[in-house]
Amino acid sequence: MARSIIKEVEQEYGEPFWDVVAAYAADGNSMTMTAKILGYKDGSTLWYLLRYHKKDIQFPKMGYCNAVQNPDPMTTADKQRISDVKRSQNRSAAGEYERKTGESAEDAIKRMAPFSTVIDTARAIGWKNASCMRAWMKIRGIEVEFKKYNPVPPRTRSGWADINLGGRKKQQPKPYAAQSTL
Repeated sequence: MARSIIKEVEQEYGEPFWDVVAAYAADGNSMTMTAKILGYKDGSTLWYLLRYHKKDIQFPKMGYCNAVQNPDPMTTADKQRISDVKRSQNRSAAGEYERKTGESAEDAIKRMAPFSTVIDTARAIGWKNASCMRAWMKIRGIEVEFKKYNPVPPRTRSGWADINLGGRKKQQPKPYAAQSTL
């Protein structure tokens, strides 16, 4: 038999379920908070039940519920604990690289920079593109000179194409058909 939160709430509070929900809403609790207090995972189930049973219970508007108006004060110890957990579970490209190889991303960048381009280095470490790696480096004050990218000239049917990187080529005069060959 399935668990019925509605019956459990009615037994615990000694009142009809919808009166309990309306009381929590009147106290300033959001739909999500009320649902969690009553035993649901999130507010979507309570929202569905309100629509299904055609109940019109007014919950506080977004940003005016108790959780937003009176948040629990966070101590410096709590902030430090959260910071430590985030650092230990670093899921950035640099953190993943260090976990896999044992070498820090900064050391890898300095080692690879003379021999590979910035794009190749970023992809080898795990970043999607070079701009992400450059932003990471800028935050940490890392400055490295990477190998310059030298594109390979395109090939034509007759071999390597001549590339004029200095500007436009001069137009060669076209021979006219009526020109004399004297």
